[in-house]
Amino acid sequence: MTPRTRGLIIIGTILLVAGAVASQLPGVSGAVPTFGLEEHEHVRKTLKAHGWTEPTSIELRDDGFVVIDYQVDDTVAASQRRAFAEERLLAIREELLVDGFKNFRLNVNGPPPGTGLVRRYGFARVVEFGALEWVTP
Repeated sequence: MTPRTRGLIIIGTILLVAGAVASQLPGVSGAVPTFGLEEHEHVRKTLKAHGWTEPTSIELRDDGFVVIDYQVDDTVAASQRRAFAEERLLAIREELLVDGFKNFRLNVNGPPPGTGLVRRYGFARVVEFGALEWVTP
């Protein structure tokens, strides 16, 4: 093997490794950051700082959406559900943006109407850096 061929193989290998590493970094197109204990703790800290209760669940879906579920009772009036969702979503989003998360959805659910069923009042979402939306079923 000639020195030139060996050099090209080394450069090619370095570029392949660098590309693989870069594709796993938050913020790089196609890369989805992981959502672990540290991120859960960031969310808990943010909610506690505002005096808000913890959600029913927080998960990172395969499509990159951080999905937060809250179940509310009748003490949260229909007219307040949107503000409830948007305040919490924006606070959580601000905390997690630095970790590379871009897509967020916060579901506001009522008491389940039956086993395995969900009563969805609506949800707030932000996709990438687009507008904050409120969607009702």
